Amino acid sequence: MPTRTLFRNCGIPMPDGIENLHTQNEIADARYQLKLNNPLLRKAVIKINEGFSGEGNAVYTYQSNVAEAELKESIDMSLPYIHIIADKVNHQQFFKKFEDLGGIVEAFIDGDIKASPSVQCRINPLGEIEIISTHDQLLSGEDNQVFIGASFPASTTYSVEIATMAAHVAAHMGMCGALGRFTIDFLSVFEDNKWTHYALEINLRKGGTTHPFLMLQFLTDGIYDAATGTYLMPNGQHRFYLASDNVY
Repeated sequence: MPTRTLFRNCGIPMPDGIENLHTQNEIADARYQLKLNNPLLRKAVIKINEGFSGEGNAVYTYQSNVAEAELKESIDMSLPYIHIIADKVNHQQFFKKFEDLGGIVEAFIDGDIKASPSVQCRINPLGEIEIISTHDQLLSGEDNQVFIGASFPASTTYSVEIATMAAHVAAHMGMCGALGRFTIDFLSVFEDNKWTHYALEINLRKGGTTHPFLMLQFLTDGIYDAATGTYLMPNGQHRFYLASDNVY
């Protein structure tokens, strides 16, 4: 089941977007539709279905002060305005991979205060769901699309909330036969004195937040309590960490 379909079936908020795309014409049509949906939209994110660390993404910036009658033509002619996140990948290579694997176009969520939390889950062979951890991802690069590390646990102001949302998604995944470890990424925006969480993607693999957490577990023999958003050692002490896979 496609990720956005799963989020939709679970009633989980997500950015406005259009899925099941393959061609550049479909990408252009999707960008046009998103702008019609929200005339104030500044950017759109083009995502290949199978990407890693944000490197399957590209960001499109809408030209300002374009009349609606000229919008479609402006978008159709705007290939040079697409910024590809991955280094050493040109437009031809990116769109060839997009054509082969398919992808989506999503609205870029703006906000003065934003966070990028992630929830690590596991479904065991008995169908039981475990919330392993929550992290606040550290992102870099233009438009903050590239994963460079994470802090653990995620902020206590929303860690329990995103864990609950992730457990709901994991339950639906379990009914579809999913097993093993995976992460669910969110984009969180603070406005009107509250956090709003948008589900972005599911990574069906061990990710950048897996290995530092396993190291913490092996060193301390502790456990993450999803109900409180805290990590407890056997002696009752809490533990935290900041990890990066981009130290060089």
